[in-house]
Amino acid sequence: MVKYFYLLFISYFTYREKPKKEGDTHVAAQQSARRNPQLEYPPRIKFSGGRRSILPVLLLLSLLALSPLAAPVRADALTRDADGVYLIATPADLREFRDGVNSEELTSADARLTADIDLSVNGTPEEWTPIGDGRNGTQSNVGEPNYCGAFDGAGHTVGGYKITTTINKTDIGFFGHIGTGGSVTGLTVSGRIDIPAGKDHRAGGIAGQNVGTISNCVNEGTVTHGAGDTGGIAGANGYNPLTGTILNCVNRGDVTTVKENNPAGGIVGVNGKGTTSNCVNYGRVSGSNLAESGGGIAGKNNGTLSNCVNNNTVSGAQYAGGVVGQSTGTNITLNCVNYGDVSSLKSAGGVIGYFDGGKISNCVSVGNIISGDIAGGVVGKRDRGDSLNCGWLYSPENNKGVGSGDVTPEPVSLDQTEINESVVVALIADHMNITLRTGDTAKITLNALPGKQAAFGKYVKNITVPPDSEKISAKVNEEKGEITLTSLKEGTSALCVSADLYTTDLASLNPSVDPVPLSLTIYVSARRTLGGITLSPDKMNLRVGESGKFTATVTAEGAADQTINWHSSNEKIATVDNEGNVKALAVGEATITAVTADGKHDAAAKVTVANRHSGGNGCAAGVGALALFALIPLLLRRKKS
Repeated sequence: MVKYFYLLFISYFTYREKPKKEGDTHVAAQQSARRNPQLEYPPRIKFSGGRRSILPVLLLLSLLALSPLAAPVRADALTRDADGVYLIATPADLREFRDGVNSEELTSADARLTADIDLSVNGTPEEWTPIGDGRNGTQSNVGEPNYCGAFDGAGHTVGGYKITTTINKTDIGFFGHIGTGGSVTGLTVSGRIDIPAGKDHRAGGIAGQNVGTISNCVNEGTVTHGAGDTGGIAGANGYNPLTGTILNCVNRGDVTTVKENNPAGGIVGVNGKGTTSNCVNYGRVSGSNLAESGGGIAGKNNGTLSNCVNNNTVSGAQYAGGVVGQSTGTNITLNCVNYGDVSSLKSAGGVIGYFDGGKISNCVSVGNIISGDIAGGVVGKRDRGDSLNCGWLYSPENNKGVGSGDVTPEPVSLDQTEINESVVVALIADHMNITLRTGDTAKITLNALPGKQAAFGKYVKNITVPPDSEKISAKVNEEKGEITLTSLKEGTSALCVSADLYTTDLASLNPSVDPVPLSLTIYVSARRTLGGITLSPDKMNLRVGESGKFTATVTAEGAADQTINWHSSNEKIATVDNEGNVKALAVGEATITAVTADGKHDAAAKVTVANRHSGGNGCAAGVGALALFALIPLLLRRKKS
């Protein structure tokens, strides 16, 4: 727009007026003006080479003054805490942050959700563009822009969105591409991903591609992908030579792929040079009988996969596995359990559908395995790779540990009683994401799977949970595998639970002599307990420079302390003193909180600050522009007279 104003300016001031004829009605006025320049009429601005009317100048200034009205006006700027972390509380905040990342201005910015967010409008899901959409892929298939900051979901959920188009997207999910050094933690998403067949992409509930870290996240939405790597949490985790990490995540949505030669997994489509640990899948994994590989945890594993559990069916892939559809290279699959039924037209295995290299150990399958060609209780087809201490639930239909090929030692066949009473190979917490109110207590149970919980103490020892002394306290009952957490202060904590797992020696059905050290993280988000105080008014709208006042009344029964302390969430927007007096400083939003001095009761109210001028859509230039325009008709009339 500035370019056009510049051209307008040049066009007016390069124009030369034609000399006036003697009969011109303005000649007398011009001659008088030459004798007395102060009386020049109409007013002139003199330049070398001629005189120019001021009218174009007024018009130009008017247009410039109004230009902010035509330009998009940004909503209230994102607020940041004392550590510079962007605070995201509304759909507008989330979109603004997303756009900042995708414009490559905020690719390394840290952010934290402060509320659940519903992106739908009148019940209609929003078409979502991923954060760090990876639309400009490089030769190494690492997309740019990508997100390399730390995003803390703080136990909150984002929903009300869908992704149904691949235009300008390479990596598809709530996040597109999580880059090196980037991390997403404590986030639950429930959007629907439904990508038609077409160009190969990567799609996952949390991220399409991850070469950073995804931890303690939950996907509750379905992921359907017509082309490319597909996973409940991530489409791909790591990409040679870059690694990626997925820890302590849960998928509850169904995962479907329909294109030939594409993998699908309950947690990750391709675990390529990455690490996936302590994850649980509850969603169905299915293909169209054309998909290359489907697994309850990973469609294809080229990295390390450990201590994971699949609880649902896997079907429709050429190579279908309860844990991994296809393993290749020097991969490792350790301490995993499959409870789901597995079916395939080509090769199906309770743990791995096609075992083509790597190592598998301490894994057990208790699902039914069905294949039109090759089926095995632990491995469907085996070309290469080593197996140690693996077993499956025997039945007349599932009477082979390996469907095709040899594995030494052979997997161990187990009956249901042996599995229920004596078999333990994995350790998972029943809740890995917890939200508490300050002062509340929660009990977490560690589950030794698939065996009987009553025998927990035989298999799991030396449980340690270093507490966050400032925010969370933790007490451990090692015999029962129970951890009691108490929230001490508002905030988020990642508590690392370490334990020694004595997996079952399947040959003897006794705990092993040597333990397997395991660790998982419990993510705790503590939110302030609101209540016991009433604020008047319940919200406040001010303009920059204005003041207001909140009055707090303690309404909680038996509240001994009536002293109120006041706080502002963003003192750059609005401040509050000890009497509840608020001063508006800048455009935006701030939350004012009143807390009793003993910290037992509080309440909060929002202050919205607008620009000091109401004219011109809040732009101060609006009034000036109107004044300039008001001069133009007057000048035109006088010029014609």
